[in-house]
Amino acid sequence: MPRKAFIAFLVCLPLETVVSGAQPDYFPLQVGNQWTYRASRLGDAFTVEVSDTAMAGDRSYFVVQGFPTGTVWLRMADDGTLYGYSPDTGKESVWAAFGAGEGVAYPTGIAPCNSTAMVRSRSAKVDIPIGHFDTALTIEYPPANCADAGLTGESYLPYVGLVRREQTSIAGPVVYDLMYARLNYGLTDLTAPEQTFTVGLGGTVFAPGAGATVRMTLRNTLPQPLSLTFPSGQRYDVAVRDDTGATVYQWSRGKLFTLLFGTLQLTGEKTWTATFPAPPQAGKYTVEAWLATSPVAWRGQVSIEVK
Repeated sequence: MPRKAFIAFLVCLPLETVVSGAQPDYFPLQVGNQWTYRASRLGDAFTVEVSDTAMAGDRSYFVVQGFPTGTVWLRMADDGTLYGYSPDTGKESVWAAFGAGEGVAYPTGIAPCNSTAMVRSRSAKVDIPIGHFDTALTIEYPPANCADAGLTGESYLPYVGLVRREQTSIAGPVVYDLMYARLNYGLTDLTAPEQTFTVGLGGTVFAPGAGATVRMTLRNTLPQPLSLTFPSGQRYDVAVRDDTGATVYQWSRGKLFTLLFGTLQLTGEKTWTATFPAPPQAGKYTVEAWLATSPVAWRGQVSIEVK
């Protein structure tokens, strides 16, 4: 692991975790934690968020939203096993056995098309948008139960969580890499109370037509909730403009949205992601993203170059 990243991890960890040498936490479950992933091909990105806690019998779970397979309730056992619970079926299954021996197969219910998994390594190298690391725990999934579908591999970093997911589909293999994470280990937030809207991209230079993922993050750390009103089912928009200011691409163009009003009371942080193709012509462009509120109050932009 790079030295800067290692120091950053230590700063974020509870003191008792650092000094005790306990087994690393490979899936931090605290309300408010968020992870955003982008795909290796255009048109796919998702944000996972720990949104709440819930009880099932005498067991406490964290409600995790945003996975393509839907909302799941998760809990981490003392032996490092991550369990998933489905409120619909009332059944619990192993999501990931982080404490399992390397090369030992175990049953899993992490995805409909996967029934077994195996920890391949606890010191694997992984190269992702947030950095280069050599302490990843990798999980391998044997051929799936479904033809042309299912997970094939995952990588987790200690105290960060899932950083890479590999799966197969009818269109071929897809790799999802972590591009943004917000983690809270119960430490005091040292930033002053604020409301901010940030726009981020995974790079500043793109090949013509290459896929790009834009991240929009609205943060509210003031005592009172931030109220947002959306006049339709649209929540955001993205435009790409050339150096004359002309719009060469708009994400919402050609899309249909419901005409129902929506509201959001935000305390903390929320992230939206959208994917778009870089312009086909070389040149310098501005990517502008905003929330589709009424009126529009949250907007940001970044510059890119196509060559």
